[in-house]
Amino acid sequence: MMGQGMMGPGGPGRRGGPGGMFGAGLRGIDLTDAQREQVRAIMESHRDEQKAIGDRMQAARKALHEAVAADVFDENAIRAKAAEVGAVEADAAVLQAKIRGEVFALLTPEQAKKAKELRSEMENRMKDGRGRGRGMRPHPGPRPEPRSEPRGQGDVSFPETV
Repeated sequence: MMGQGMMGPGGPGRRGGPGGMFGAGLRGIDLTDAQREQVRAIMESHRDEQKAIGDRMQAARKALHEAVAADVFDENAIRAKAAEVGAVEADAAVLQAKIRGEVFALLTPEQAKKAKELRSEMENRMKDGRGRGRGMRPHPGPRPEPRSEPRGQGDVSFPETV
């Protein structure tokens, strides 16, 4: 779920990489200057890991796309490339959880509660299609008319690849 368009400046994940939730997620929390500096230090300490995972993700997704778009269908190759993407996503999730744990350890109980509330609100907005320009939303215009004539022999439509 993290094609090239989902590669954030900090690495794979939602626009900011594994620590991306902290930019927006902590914005509504009153952090002290010391806490803000500590969060910056945590993010900086993981920047190389985030970049490495981002690079791996980009390469794994490209390899999967190439396997899907290959001239000859090879299910085993596609499954192997998809498993590689999954392994990198797992590494990204572990890193995100690690960073989150380090950041949340700095917060007071009230700040942690507020951060969780803000996260929940953001997830609800995303579900409702009111996220920050991500995800699929219905097209605002009218639906195209269905074809009245059958497709021609050379009129082939391929599904979008990864």
